[in-house]
Order: sequence, then C-alpha cells, then structure tokens
Amino acid sequence: MVLSMRSELACELWHCLSNATSCIVQNNTASSESVMGVKVNALINYESPTPYVTAVERIKEIIHRRMYNVFIWPNLLFRLSPTGQEHAKCLKILHDFTEKVIRERKITRKQKSQHESVVSEKKKHRALLDLLLETSDNGKNLSDSDIREEVDTFMIAGHDTTTVSISWTLFLLGHNQDIQIKVHKELDSIFGDDQSKHATIDDLKRMKYLDCVIKESQRLYPSVPILGREVKTDTIIDGKTVPSGAQILISPYFLHRDPVVFPNPEIFDPSRFFPENSLSRNPFAYIPFSAGPRNCIGQKFAMLQLKVILSRVLRSFTIESLDPQDKIKFTIEIVIKPKHGINVHLVPRNNRND
Repeated sequence: MVLSMRSELACELWHCLSNATSCIVQNNTASSESVMGVKVNALINYESPTPYVTAVERIKEIIHRRMYNVFIWPNLLFRLSPTGQEHAKCLKILHDFTEKVIRERKITRKQKSQHESVVSEKKKHRALLDLLLETSDNGKNLSDSDIREEVDTFMIAGHDTTTVSISWTLFLLGHNQDIQIKVHKELDSIFGDDQSKHATIDDLKRMKYLDCVIKESQRLYPSVPILGREVKTDTIIDGKTVPSGAQILISPYFLHRDPVVFPNPEIFDPSRFFPENSLSRNPFAYIPFSAGPRNCIGQKFAMLQLKVILSRVLRSFTIESLDPQDKIKFTIEIVIKPKHGINVHLVPRNNRND
C-alpha cells in the first residue's frame, strides 16, 4: 500500500485507497480471514473481483437506490421489480458463500477436536465464525441462520467504512498540521525510524493520541451518516406518541454537531476525547458505530484496522490537503463519500525532525 502511494505523491485519496493495492483490498482480505477464517482470493485483483465481492458492491448500490425510490419501498413491489430480483440474486450469492464456509468450518472443527485438545485450540487466534460456532456448540440459542447473518453483516458493513474513515482522517490531518505533528511524534516514540515494522497489539495500545484523532474524525464525518431503527412498542417522547412499527432515522452527522455537547462543533479538536474531557459525556451523544444492543458488531476490529493502516501511512508521509475544507462536498449513500474526491499531497518523511 505505502509503495503504491510513494509512486503517486499527489493523489486523490478515494482512488488511492480503493485501487488494487489499496487499503480497501487489504481491509477486505483481512476481514474475510478474521471473520470467516478464509481468504476471498480474487480480492487481490481489483479489476476482476470474485462474484462475492461483486455481489456485495451491487447490494450496496441497490439499497441506496431503494432509499430514494418510494415506489419500491413496499417489500412486495420491490420483490417484483427488476431491481428486487437482482437484489435476490446477489443475496443468494452472499448466502451460498457464507453457508458453504459455515458447513466446511463445522467439518474442520469436528476433525480438529479429534486431534487437538481444547486447551491448545483456545490458545490460537480464532476467526469470528469460530467464536460463533463455539457459542452455538455450548448450548446457546444460535442457529446457522443467525451465524450467517452476523458474518454477512460484518463483511458488508465493513466493506467501505474503513476506506471512508481513513480518507476523512487524512484529509483533516492535512488541514491541521499542528495535530499531525503530534501524531508523528507519538508514532516516532513507538517505532523510531522503522517505517516498515508491523504494528503489534501493544503498539496499537500506545497510540493514545491517534485514537483520539480517529474518534474526532468520526465525529465530524461518521462513516455511516444515517442509522435506521424500527419502533417495537408505542413510545412517548415530549408528549407525542411514536407508534409501534414506525421507521426512525438517526443522523450521527448532525447529532455530533450539537454545540451543547461539542462546543465549536466544526473545529477539529482531538482533545475532546481525552479521558478527562469525555468520561462524563452521555454515551449516546457520540455514536459513529451506532449504540445499544444493535450497535456495530465490528467496531473494535474497525478501530484496530484504522490504527494499523493510519499509523503505517503517517510513519511514511506528511499529508497536505489541497482542497479547502469549506469547499468539500460529499454524497450521503450507505457511507459518507466525498463527491469529487479528496486531493492531497504526500510528502515522504525522510527527515525525522519534521
């Protein structure tokens, strides 16, 4: 990834992070191994992706199109429409792949249990699928369908969100050099002059300031700008009844700009997330990964990915944003994308005195 970026020192971030050797490819390869315990092999070739990857991309496009077309909101009309039929085909590709992996994983686990002790198995790093299967084996009420839905959610939800978060974080750092210098100093204290060392879990835990930078970036530009919920029981809010079955839309983008909770909300200020400034904050005032029992299943994994990738990029480059912050326009789809891209200049960090 970094080698690719070195060959393109003036680049549009979304393109840089979405091509064949980009973060999104690494993100999905890593995700597939961490979630399902297998590689989605053809992800390495972005020009010729697997049917699974193509189906994921197409489903996201269909969901976005359906949001703005009231004529296919009713499920019956949607299922009868050409778009709905294409959605069903894509969904079948996803389900067939995940169900195949679950079946094969069950067989593998059964074979391993005959040769390996439970103790040795627990010492290994296990994929999310293995943990879910283990939970099911231990008598919890978790069907194969439940497991498939959790795995599909993890894979689809994490498809673009990491790339979006990285793009906005680098864009904001490119406009706030004083903050970027602090990030560089923190990374230099952890890695020294070694720009190629892989970050360990201990290294990631030491990235306290970068953690705050990412959180502040997600406050201003949450990857998923709109969350949907269905009301299960009649609920009274401010004297008005929200009926059961009502569809509720929540916008983290606007919620995170409440000046009562976040003074000067348009200012990029990572210190908002220092422990002394955030411990007393209402936990529902900041929800980049949603909140409550249906929050994002992959939020901890996502934060680790972001820190790994951003620390690797920022060890190697100083970012200079070329687009004025007040001129950037974005589109709200499943994720919050820059409408015309984000142009930056990448300055190699050969001199450690910067």
